[in-house]
Amino acid sequence: LGKGSNPNAISRSGQTPLHHAAKNGHNEVVQLLLQHKATIDCIDEEGATPLHRASEAGHASTMKLLLAAGADKDR
Repeated sequence: LGKGSNPNAISRSGQTPLHHAAKNGHNEVVQLLLQHKATIDCIDEEGATPLHRASEAGHASTMKLLLAAGADKDR
């Protein structure tokens, strides 16, 4: 990211790095991506946000982190 990588790049699965970090509970990566202006409420091909993915995977600490950073719980 420090060398100009796009924090909002979309993978073949239609998800951003933030989706992947959130669904895997990688809080340090979530924080790093948000510091580099990752879009917090981005929607994947299934209409899910990173907050949805963290919730589906049962990562409560990741959910709290995303909500504290401004994720929209109603989106």
